Amino acid sequence: MLYKGAEAEICLGEYMGDEVIQKNRIKKSYRIKNIDERLISFRTREEAKLMTEARLHGVSVPIIYDID
Repeated sequence: MLYKGAEAEICLGEYMGDEVIQKNRIKKSYRIKNIDERLISFRTREEAKLMTEARLHGVSVPIIYDID
């Protein structure tokens, strides 16, 4: 693990034989499970959209290989 915040853990990992950095969102036990899953899914998709938009405007952002 490289970093642990309130919402996610940043870890070194491997994807298709390449070393990558993974962002794993942390499940919150105090939330209703369905709401927590929807929030995590929504925030992950929105982050990917924003990074794509930033790249289109010339901002250097990490490459997203997969959203799971």
